[in-house]
Amino acid sequence: PYLEDAWEPPLHDFYCSKLLDLVFLLDGSSRLSEADFEVLKAFVVSVIERLHISQKRIRVALVQYHDGSHAYLELKDRKRPSERRRIASQVRYVGGPVASVSEVLKYTLFQIFNKIERPEASRIVLLLTASSETQQMARNLPH
Repeated sequence: PYLEDAWEPPLHDFYCSKLLDLVFLLDGSSRLSEADFEVLKAFVVSVIERLHISQKRIRVALVQYHDGSHAYLELKDRKRPSERRRIASQVRYVGGPVASVSEVLKYTLFQIFNKIERPEASRIVLLLTASSETQQMARNLPH
């Protein structure tokens, strides 16, 4: 049995019958205040608490980015729910230089998704940012 299969009181109230790889990209740049960062982090923790995460169905990763990127949780990680919660809760505000959203998305593709492929799973990236670059990117996306 895997650590993630060990019994703990159920916290999840969101269920997904599909295979899903979900990556949270958390802006750690100075564009966000520390208070705003804490609000976004609390949102991420609450979603992680409510999902039934396992290697069999829903996998999650958590990346903080600023002038670089750091993965605190990776898709391949096998952790107890309490351990995932602890790790996500302990991510600290950096307030570093602003990152390029394009660069962090490339990092996510090559360093997160392509490291442990699961072709049958849907890939979702939740970008939590204060960057105005996303508005420009949205205009360039096909409608």
